[in-house]
Amino acid sequence: DVSRKHHPWKEQAPWLSALGKAVGTGVPAKGSPGGAGGQPGWNPPRCGVPDLPPLPDGQSGRNRQKRFVLSGGRWDKTNLTYKIIRFPWQLVKAEVRRTIEEALKVWSDVTPLTFTEVQEGRADIVIDFTRYWHGDNLPFDGPGGILAHAFFPKTHREGDVHFDYDETWTIGNNLGTDLLQVAAHEFGHVLGLQHTAVSKSLMSPFYIFRYPLSLSEDDKQGIQYLYGKPSPDPEPTPTQPAQLPQPDLETNEITNVEAVQPDACHAAFDAAATIRGELFFFSSRFVWRLRAGKLQDGYPALASRHWQGIPTSVDATFEDPRGNIWFFQ
Repeated sequence: DVSRKHHPWKEQAPWLSALGKAVGTGVPAKGSPGGAGGQPGWNPPRCGVPDLPPLPDGQSGRNRQKRFVLSGGRWDKTNLTYKIIRFPWQLVKAEVRRTIEEALKVWSDVTPLTFTEVQEGRADIVIDFTRYWHGDNLPFDGPGGILAHAFFPKTHREGDVHFDYDETWTIGNNLGTDLLQVAAHEFGHVLGLQHTAVSKSLMSPFYIFRYPLSLSEDDKQGIQYLYGKPSPDPEPTPTQPAQLPQPDLETNEITNVEAVQPDACHAAFDAAATIRGELFFFSSRFVWRLRAGKLQDGYPALASRHWQGIPTSVDATFEDPRGNIWFFQ
């Protein structure tokens, strides 16, 4: 069950208030002047998560403006699950899944976080492509403008990520809106990062296509402040070469054998093969077994003592990757 409980207006009010402040402090309204150059009627594409209002003069220094901003919440675990509810119509589902996985990997590469997709039951991160009013009082506005929004940890809708279905979603190009870049940005919010004033940061609120996608040092410091650095790979422990499992060939004394054992110096070998790390030579009904270049005690022996039902003469044999031994006659 991935449905979310609708909370009363009072609980939503802080978000709407913050959104109103954001509109008055740098988020252009649809059709209003804004963006680089202040072109009237141009609404620069951006994330719909409200920006934090600037602090009054004297309370915000340049250093504070130039570093990552936290939402105040973080996940209490590092192994998170995610689910995709609906997909954009322009892209096939497999492409979307690969892109979402890649966007999450941007963050897991620099932290101990792991992400696993689930298709049944509940998930920590719920991803949906939806339109206009969709139940969270943060409506989308059609093509352009607001591209997506997400909810921070420790909020009433933590883990929800919504993409505007009406955008022209693309992957790896600027012919539309690059899903990888927008998804990676929104996952930053889901993990606890706010917008930053660092222009080339992934967590900058305005969308600018950049390829290849990468985290800025500001992004990296922010996410590692919340979750730490990735666990180093353990140093490999020197070990002795593993003893390969041996077939039940240890009691090779040939008793009551009617056939006379062949003389290796005069025998014509029909086949040879490496089986479980040892070299076997086949001649008629007999087999020679060599380990580390040395003939093992009790050999030659009847091949049927090792492999019941083996043909009386073998033209070829080999061991497949699963450990099955094949004989050809």
